[in-house]
Amino acid sequence: MLGKIIQKQSLRNVIVVPFALQLLVAVVIVGVTSLRAGQKSVQEVAVLFQQEVNTRIVGKLRSYTETPDVINQLNAEAFLNGDIDVLNASRGKNLFWQQIIVYPGISFVYCGAEKDGSSFGVGRLADDIDTKVLSYSNAKTKYLKENYRLNDRGEVAELLPLRSTHKPFDARRRPWYTAAKQKGKPTWSEIYLDFGTLLPTVTASFPVYNSDRKLLGVCAVDYFLPREVNMFLSSLSVGKTGIAFIVERSGRLVSTSTPEPTTRGEGENLERLLAKESAHPLIREIGIYLQDKLPTVQGLSTFAHKFKGEQFFVQVQPFQDKDSIDWLIVTVFPESDFMVRVEQNFYTTLIILAITSTIAVVTGIITAEWLSQPILNLAKAAKRLAEGQLMQKVTIAGTMETQQLETAFNQMAEDIQILVTDLEEKVEERTQELQEANREIRLLSEKLKEENLRLTSELAATRKIQQMILPRGQELHHICDLEIAEFIMPADEVGGDYYDVFSHNGKIKIGIGDVTGHGLESGMIMLMAQTAVRALASQSNGNIEEVLQNINQVIWHNVQRMRSDKNLTLALLEYDRGDLRIVGQHEEVIIVRSDGNIERIDTIDLGFPIGLEPEIRDFLAVYEVKLQQGDVVVLYTDGITEAENDRGEYYGIDRLVGVVRDHLGCSAQEINNAVIYDVKKHIGKHKVYDDITLLVMKQR
Repeated sequence: MLGKIIQKQSLRNVIVVPFALQLLVAVVIVGVTSLRAGQKSVQEVAVLFQQEVNTRIVGKLRSYTETPDVINQLNAEAFLNGDIDVLNASRGKNLFWQQIIVYPGISFVYCGAEKDGSSFGVGRLADDIDTKVLSYSNAKTKYLKENYRLNDRGEVAELLPLRSTHKPFDARRRPWYTAAKQKGKPTWSEIYLDFGTLLPTVTASFPVYNSDRKLLGVCAVDYFLPREVNMFLSSLSVGKTGIAFIVERSGRLVSTSTPEPTTRGEGENLERLLAKESAHPLIREIGIYLQDKLPTVQGLSTFAHKFKGEQFFVQVQPFQDKDSIDWLIVTVFPESDFMVRVEQNFYTTLIILAITSTIAVVTGIITAEWLSQPILNLAKAAKRLAEGQLMQKVTIAGTMETQQLETAFNQMAEDIQILVTDLEEKVEERTQELQEANREIRLLSEKLKEENLRLTSELAATRKIQQMILPRGQELHHICDLEIAEFIMPADEVGGDYYDVFSHNGKIKIGIGDVTGHGLESGMIMLMAQTAVRALASQSNGNIEEVLQNINQVIWHNVQRMRSDKNLTLALLEYDRGDLRIVGQHEEVIIVRSDGNIERIDTIDLGFPIGLEPEIRDFLAVYEVKLQQGDVVVLYTDGITEAENDRGEYYGIDRLVGVVRDHLGCSAQEINNAVIYDVKKHIGKHKVYDDITLLVMKQR
């Protein structure tokens, strides 16, 4: 009797009604006991606790960021009143020293003058941040930085040696100075890795104006702010297992409450990590989840996120100061930290669910047994259809829905048979189209091979021309007063390096240059430069500044016609019976005297890059030097000093000078060979990125 009644009912009623009534009872019971006791307590407590933690972090950050502002205001007032003398570095040292002592988070406190770019300040030594140094540059030092170690009383103890090539330091060109000058108000830099201490650092800058709003200079403080914040977060109690971290809008970590580092790498390769790159798995997961949301967060935002099957509450709060700091404070708490009450209700819920589930399963088994047979018949027919037996027709006894399913299945089988027939015809048509396309692709491939062969021939011809115009060894041996040895190796098929040596009116003309980049276009400009130097130097009246000006005009006009952005450094040297004159901007000219003393001539102020401007006369200057017997002159391109090994280390000018000095008693050719051997040994199997050119001259 029951079976006959069910046969007249829809399948939906037969399945849904018994199970829906049972599950509804279970859901109501679970919802009343779990949601009221669990969600309310967990979510409310978590949000309030996160807000409390965020408030403490914000308060601490306020106290940290106010310190540099206060110091800058004091120093700006002292600067304005004359208590800090930046131009002469004669007053203000004790004030700076006291500030460094009182605030251990400060890396460097200093001021720069608008009048002439002088700078004056006190900071921490890179190798030992507990050692204080006085640093200044002004007219007395010829604007070269001088650093003095300070003792425990802030008195000057000793002059510290320079560690690298030292060039004039103009405070007005430094980022901290230009930022404050452009904004006209106090400003903060982004977090960066200090080049000396390699610690994450920020700089607070403060412009100093007189009563007429005329800029007198800028005072600034380099602050180890991320390190200070990290120490605070590490000591902060963030629930039982929660974490807190601070990021920039870009996603880069400022500090965290965990011991994992916020940087990676060593030395010059040290870099700051993004949150999504952190070694801490939870910070990394939340960093990935928030990466796209960080730029748009405006106010306090709360998110829920699952990680490894566990629910986490994430709260993000912006932190901004009145100047330019824009960070985000992120606190993350696992739901399990607040689940004590929920767990108590869980056991009650579990018992209720067990009872309702048992009833639901028993009822489901009885219902499924009745429904399974017709559905099984349909499944068998569908399997035969999937195996390719398209001629299928089934008869299913059961409810109204199963009968509708029978009709739909039979219609589907018929439609599939028609569709397969049409599809086979279309596949055959498509196959023919693909064969035609393959034929066209083969034709295009053959044309491409022919074009590559043509371009390879052109590059080979250009390289051969370059080699042909270089000075021959026989020409160099005919020069009486000088031994000259040369080496050139392009990084590509066609190089952009240039050198030439020739004699005119009893004087020796030497040229060396480097075109930006390498390849065919750079090689063509190198050929233009060689031709122009030979032609114009041979027609000159002895004024090499005028020769270089005319060469620049020729190259500039040709580069404009080529619509190229290439240019080159070019230095011209004129030798006459021991006198050497140098003009033009290129790499340093190295002179190793016969007694081993080293002279390094910086050509930055002797010229201007060729091909950038039509007129460079005002930038040209001549440097004169006297050569004695046994003195060695070395000319080179940056392909030597910037040659890298597989660890990314440059060869460097110091190593070049050392090899030349070690072989000072050898011939020019032997010195040249020793340098090239040492450069190739340094490079090893690493790729050569730039052209390598070396010219060694020795006074007979």
